[in-house]
Amino acid sequence: MTKTPPIATALFVSALLVNPAFADTKIPQKYNVGGYIDVAGSSNYALGAHSAPRPLPRAPDLLITDKAAKYMATYGETTGLMLIDHGKVAFETYQGMGGKDREFFSMSMAKSLTSLTIGKALCNGVLTGLDQRAGDIVADLNTNNLGKSTLLHLLTMNSGTYRAQNAGQPRFRGGLGKRPVSGKPFAGMHWPIRLGQITVGDILWGPGWDKVEGKNPHPPGHGFSYKGADTLALGVVLQRAAGISLAEYFDRHIWQHVRPAGAAHWESDRTGVTVASSGFQARLTDWGRLAIWILAELKKHGCYGDYLRAATSKQVATDGPLKQIFGGYGYQWWTDNVLAPGFWALGYAGQNFGIDPKRDRIIIKFSSATSAPAQRALYDLFSDWNKTD
Repeated sequence: MTKTPPIATALFVSALLVNPAFADTKIPQKYNVGGYIDVAGSSNYALGAHSAPRPLPRAPDLLITDKAAKYMATYGETTGLMLIDHGKVAFETYQGMGGKDREFFSMSMAKSLTSLTIGKALCNGVLTGLDQRAGDIVADLNTNNLGKSTLLHLLTMNSGTYRAQNAGQPRFRGGLGKRPVSGKPFAGMHWPIRLGQITVGDILWGPGWDKVEGKNPHPPGHGFSYKGADTLALGVVLQRAAGISLAEYFDRHIWQHVRPAGAAHWESDRTGVTVASSGFQARLTDWGRLAIWILAELKKHGCYGDYLRAATSKQVATDGPLKQIFGGYGYQWWTDNVLAPGFWALGYAGQNFGIDPKRDRIIIKFSSATSAPAQRALYDLFSDWNKTD
């Protein structure tokens, strides 16, 4: 077997570190730890704690403790970090505004939770198959490629609806809504939705869609292109099929089986439609319980286990800024990480949720900002840990 020359390896690593996927991004720390639901005008679905929370035993791992603590000290924007080994917490700590009782906001990690929910709806018969056309369930989606797309297209970011300009969003001509202080429009969709100025439907087929630049550049199935609209469409499809919101379906069929110890929230628009592409927040320990539950479900036979194994393995080759790090994409999960094992949910400003099913190990990190060194160091931390017994 031919070994890669050291200089080639060094050049490859350097390329990863200057990749746009590792560009500096940040959000105010108060929002990273749950502050969005306190914004005037916002709405959300509240998920309750379980009466008998899943036990979360502790087994500190001295081999990883020093490295994890050093990571926290080096990257002070990290608000919470947890590592779990075979269902036991090996490391857990907080800093800044993070804390045991704070709800950590997912950003785009919620896309992976939407996938979990779609899988349940498929296995429960609410949705009949991955080949269902979205427009056959929600006729309004037939305005664009979203309606022509199957559930499989949407799960694998293959609708061809637009090419994202920033964090999965297109450029909106003239912006959306109005900033409360300056009156100037927002560049993206989330704040106008949060403030009740527009709805998810406005973005997918209404006046917000009318402002999208570069509509429908490719037919569905043409190839991977990361965008929030595909996930939002999955949310409205599930709501129409199930008769309840995505957040409520997730609460009933997944979250209560996770058996969380605390409350959680998922942002909605003013009509009660879940913001499927973002907006979920929960305590770090309950994120850990969710990861443990996913690992257990992955090992089971039957419909949902089959779905999860497909969802968390490569279905399409990636494109865009992350393709040098994640070579594959499943059903709203990132796969084939060249720097660390397992499958991943990712969120803006450095939210990371990684699961290695081969070693039964989990890493969950929340932060208010990230950078190339912070991301690389996190993947190194998880990779090095998974090389130990």
